[in-house]
Amino acid sequence: MSSSFKRRTPTTQPPPPPGTRLNVASSVLEISTGVPSLDDVLGGGQPLGSILSILTPDRHSNWSELLQRYWIAQGLASGQQVCVVGEPSRSAKLVEGCMWLSPAEYGDSVKGAASEDEREAGADEEVKIAWRYEGMKKFQTTVRTATTGRDDYNHTFELTQKVPSGVIDTALQSGQLQYLPVGSKATAPPFDEVLSRIKELIKVQPEQAANSKQTVTRLAIPEFGGFYWGDTTPEASSIYYPEVTSL
Repeated sequence: MSSSFKRRTPTTQPPPPPGTRLNVASSVLEISTGVPSLDDVLGGGQPLGSILSILTPDRHSNWSELLQRYWIAQGLASGQQVCVVGEPSRSAKLVEGCMWLSPAEYGDSVKGAASEDEREAGADEEVKIAWRYEGMKKFQTTVRTATTGRDDYNHTFELTQKVPSGVIDTALQSGQLQYLPVGSKATAPPFDEVLSRIKELIKVQPEQAANSKQTVTRLAIPEFGGFYWGDTTPEASSIYYPEVTSL
């Protein structure tokens, strides 16, 4: 009877990009949507390289816009690249309306956190919820996390807190936040042009990662195929979904 043993050698793997987590069941890196309950439905988060398409049958409701703001806020708070594609003024308004971290929980530990004056101004405008909800506990997702305390994977946001202007300015200056304009008056939809510019944006990421830690790029495309995209149809818009996924 003979046996052989192989010495285990520790494997040195680079740390995952900030704001990501490995799904032990699927061995796929995931990012948070910014909404714990939605992460729960997705099995823990959204896999990297995937598309989450939100359909809004009622054009008068804004819940899809609310989800996009959570998505953008999560990326900014996690130190990830965020690119908003759309008409410039509407994209800026979408970002400026994003919710932000709770000062009581995070204080000024987050870069670009609100100043004392901004917090006082926000407190004056705080919206009071109905009295019957005041005693209810905050939602807690059933997805277990390996860490306690502050979690860079899924931050806790307060709807009464707006992202400080200093955070947006810093993100724009550093290139963490970028606006990809759409709003051409041309008859043909600018799908090819937008895809080309997104590819150029992603192409720059490996070059930046050579001098710094790797990061994730979040794409937010509100009103995809809408009025500002020219004369198009839902069928024509859906053709570009695989193109975006393959980037």
